[in-house]
Amino acid sequence: MVLRTERGLAPTTVRIHYAAPRINRDQLRSTGDSNLYEAPWLQPMMVALGLSESSARVNFANCRITLQPANASDIQLTFPVEVNTERIRAGVVREALWERQFNLHPDGDNFYNASLRWPHEKQPSKAPVAWHEQVSDFRCIATDLGQRDAGAFARLSVRSGGSFGKRPWRFIGETGGKQWRAALERSGLFRLPGEDALVWREKSKLDGRDSEDSAKPFDFRQELWGERGRPAREWETAETVELMRLLEAPPADEHFSLLPADWRTSLSFPEQNGKLMVAARRYQSRIARLHRLCWFLKGDDKQQKAGWDEIGDCEDTRLVRPELKLLAEKRDPRVKDALESQLRERLELAPKVLVHIANRILPLRGRSWHWERHPAGTEDNTLHQLTQNGESRDSKEKPVWLRGQRGLSLERIEQVEELRKRFQSLNQMLRREVGGKPPIRRDESVPDPCPDLLDKLDNLKEQRVNQTAHMILAEALGLRLAPPPANKAELRQQKDQHGTYEKILDKAGQWLGPADFIIIEDLSRYRASQGRAPRENSRLMKWCHRAVRDKLKQLCEVFGLPVVETPAAYSSRFCSRSGVPGFRVAEVTEGFTKEGQWGGWPGRRMSKVTQQWNRNGCSISTVNSPKRRKNWSGIGKKRHACSLALSGRS
Repeated sequence: MVLRTERGLAPTTVRIHYAAPRINRDQLRSTGDSNLYEAPWLQPMMVALGLSESSARVNFANCRITLQPANASDIQLTFPVEVNTERIRAGVVREALWERQFNLHPDGDNFYNASLRWPHEKQPSKAPVAWHEQVSDFRCIATDLGQRDAGAFARLSVRSGGSFGKRPWRFIGETGGKQWRAALERSGLFRLPGEDALVWREKSKLDGRDSEDSAKPFDFRQELWGERGRPAREWETAETVELMRLLEAPPADEHFSLLPADWRTSLSFPEQNGKLMVAARRYQSRIARLHRLCWFLKGDDKQQKAGWDEIGDCEDTRLVRPELKLLAEKRDPRVKDALESQLRERLELAPKVLVHIANRILPLRGRSWHWERHPAGTEDNTLHQLTQNGESRDSKEKPVWLRGQRGLSLERIEQVEELRKRFQSLNQMLRREVGGKPPIRRDESVPDPCPDLLDKLDNLKEQRVNQTAHMILAEALGLRLAPPPANKAELRQQKDQHGTYEKILDKAGQWLGPADFIIIEDLSRYRASQGRAPRENSRLMKWCHRAVRDKLKQLCEVFGLPVVETPAAYSSRFCSRSGVPGFRVAEVTEGFTKEGQWGGWPGRRMSKVTQQWNRNGCSISTVNSPKRRKNWSGIGKKRHACSLALSGRS
């Protein structure tokens, strides 16, 4: 390696000692293991699937190693781990069966699977043996990615024969005399930390009041502080009162307060921080208005007239007090001095308040956030930045808690992004001279004032993408997290086990098995545009649904699971009478079954539906079948995921 020596930089022979707990976690190496040619490797999911170790031997003897130094004391050692994907695929799914069995949709220069190909649809050249000629049943899992929750899923069992028992089913198509029916096998919601996710934890006092609780000392239970976050401690509530007072929105003032009357008990700690962010945004808005008024009063006659008029029309007494208005009517020059004095006071107070709020929203251990001068700043271009160089705020009386901040939820991401906007706005305000015009330059001469916040945002979004894709894959493989073993403390002395998995069993105690393919919505056209509301565009930028799709495909490639992207149009619709998926409810007239979208529905089935409509004397838009509601009541919010799977029917 090239190191700095007494003679300067020179190549030097070194010995590197490394610590790699993940190698033990994934059982690539063990204490005393000296065989580098056949190191066993099984990822936790593969262990649950029952794959043998012989199919996953890794040769580290001639492995290519890469050094990635972050600094002199932090050198990352990376090496590739080759996986025998052929044997894994053969032991998990029927990959060869579904090859070239889907209709393709263009995506630039590439194509992706869009829907299952039925006999009446256009066949490719040199078509393989059709899927319906090779199997009599298959399973699929449809996923509807969400924003409030990570997503919803519906696992469907599709058969051409046999009975589903008492389970409700839907007819989805016919192929060469085979009647294909689909029934819901399992459904649920994917929840991330901060979305009321299920976590392994000890029974609490609140759990004792829940009649549905298992009463076990430890079990998978809803996280204590989920989508609302943890409650505020007494001294944190007192801080909220003081910060609101400094931001000119005291809770005791009914006119300017942003908090509800019962906020001390109704608002959680993150929700209180959200109110503080609103108050900070309005506080900065008043600073910007003071900047403009001071600039106008120093300008030409036209600007001065506009400034005096604005002062006279201002109804916010926090900016212009009544006595100041009287002076403004007389064009008294003391008005300008009073406004400049207010502006300087606010500019001095704003950084302190925002840093305090940052330490509440993103608390740090052993350090704190600090607002300081940027090294790239000059006298003509005053710059500041937010760093982690502040002193620790942790104390016995006021300990720092990192937990209970709503995890990976979009509300958490939005709050951190809003915090970053406040510091960017503050940086621009401090660049402007009192009474001067706003700075025009917004190019490379104004670097990001809070790069650490941006890194934390990127980490939050990346974790949200990775965990969402991981949950979808586990459900598709028929796996779930297993309870930790009783001797967990002893096992940690041997290896750093990062969770184990178990098979999902049905009511008869049989493994559900892996799905044959995964269905997600094709949301490639659902992008930010001027035709959408600003809030919707903002949410789309944080959603990262395309990143989830790409990550899911990457994970599924190892197991040979096809990912199908079906169009989202009409996939949330079900006919209330016939159960046809993908159709909007509409008024119809006699003979409608011979035309349009209804023409392809099996005539015998539609004739029965039409006869029943005629007997009841009502149209599609006015019919509501109690039997249908009862049959599909178990689906609830997951019906959209079901319709995704059925939208490519015959």
